[in-house]
Amino acid sequence: MPPRAPPRPYVANPRSPESGVADGARPGSRLVRFGALLRTRRVAASLTQADLAERAQLDVSYISQLERGLRDPSLSSMESLAGALGLSMSQFFDEAMGDAASAQARVIAQELSSLDDDALRDAVEVLRRFRAAVERAKVSRAR
Repeated sequence: MPPRAPPRPYVANPRSPESGVADGARPGSRLVRFGALLRTRRVAASLTQADLAERAQLDVSYISQLERGLRDPSLSSMESLAGALGLSMSQFFDEAMGDAASAQARVIAQELSSLDDDALRDAVEVLRRFRAAVERAKVSRAR
């Protein structure tokens, strides 16, 4: 019988930032740091991924992908996760983004918390488009 080929390593499906999926979990990236924080908070709260998913009304596979740094959480997901973990949005941002960005994140969270659902969706869409434009500019400059 011929020897078996070694299993292929798992590679995340690289997609554009607009799709909400990271282009792989890069060590030290903000998505990996966010995922590690989320896992730490979940474990500290004695919750399984399924428990957290149920509390936050999110899919358990999404929680898993967040914890592995493979997904970029939306603002509404972060709000759901914060609530499910018993944290305010400012506490969630403080811990997720670190001290350097805490003040800015608090201001942003405060501004966004006053918006109705339609305005919040519009604000998130503007931020996504802005982020995509920044990424395109980086690529253009690198050429």
